[in-house]
Amino acid sequence: MIRGADKRITDSNGVDALELASEIESQSLKEEVIHALNYKSSLDCLMVNTPLRKSENSIFLSIAFLVIFDLLFALLMIFLFPFWI
Repeated sequence: MIRGADKRITDSNGVDALELASEIESQSLKEEVIHALNYKSSLDCLMVNTPLRKSENSIFLSIAFLVIFDLLFALLMIFLFPFWI
């Protein structure tokens, strides 16, 4: 799953990962695996948690980083650096 495997794929018997996870005997492990299979996040690009799907490079992410970085630098130059002189 960490390398981007499809969670909806089935085996030769037609059983998918969620059905296999429900057969795990350890309750805590079963809950963790089911949570990982059902987990959907729109903020995977922030890398707050280990992504459970393959991360792909995006030009949008690079541009967004540069814009935010430049904006923060400009705010520092305007509001903070004049007080250090």
